[in-house]
Amino acid sequence: MNRIFTLFVMALMFVGCSTYQEVVYLQDITDGEVQTMGKVKEITIQPSDILSISVNAAESEKELVQPFNIMPVTNIAQGAVASTPIHGYVVDNEGCITFPTFGKIYVAGMTRNDLIDFLSKKLIDEGQLTRPIVAVSFLNMKVNVLGEVARPGSYAITSNKMTLLDALGMAGDLTIFGRRDKVLIIREEDGKRINAYVNLKSKNLFESPYFYLKQNDVVYVMPNKRRADQSTVSPWITPIMSGVGILATIASVITTSIYYTRMASRIK
Repeated sequence: MNRIFTLFVMALMFVGCSTYQEVVYLQDITDGEVQTMGKVKEITIQPSDILSISVNAAESEKELVQPFNIMPVTNIAQGAVASTPIHGYVVDNEGCITFPTFGKIYVAGMTRNDLIDFLSKKLIDEGQLTRPIVAVSFLNMKVNVLGEVARPGSYAITSNKMTLLDALGMAGDLTIFGRRDKVLIIREEDGKRINAYVNLKSKNLFESPYFYLKQNDVVYVMPNKRRADQSTVSPWITPIMSGVGILATIASVITTSIYYTRMASRIK
């Protein structure tokens, strides 16, 4: 019985070691390793984005900025909920917005700061304002994180960039059943849908073109084999296995007690 119990414990230890290899991120990074960072990829404006653009200036030019702050009203669909009207510029399919006084402006491919610099310069060059203060923000920027994470859902992008690790952190990290070696990124770009896999266990993650996410990306964490097996195994298997484990423990305790009782009797 002791031999069976020892084998049982060794099996559990083996499973534990295997689990460790499955769940640890960036396993091939060494202590003190230095990696050259590439250029940070800020989020760029794409068709269907909705932008908030405000223009401000010195007190002497307050009246002059008013025409540039009349943003059109658009609607954002909230799933099954009725659309919510908001003030913002919708980037059309050609990558343009219609801005007061200037008309159509091509903005696709610009970062938020690029658009701020562009509008500020244009306002000065065309004699509209002498020292404009332009602010630009995204109103419908989000990524969707699905699958084996603690909190699946849609998450707003509030900064100029978002990494895959940022998104997973917002979603509460992967569950113990999520595959670290094959995270699926679904991206719509230039009228095409691109599917790519990313390995969180490798330091090559940082070099992936999908490490920096784009608006409307879908991050899907697939279940590992243990989760898949659980979905096909009878619901009675788990309690049965738990019962077997308890019985094995009780048997081991009884066997050990008998052994020491016999040893004690021999000593006497």
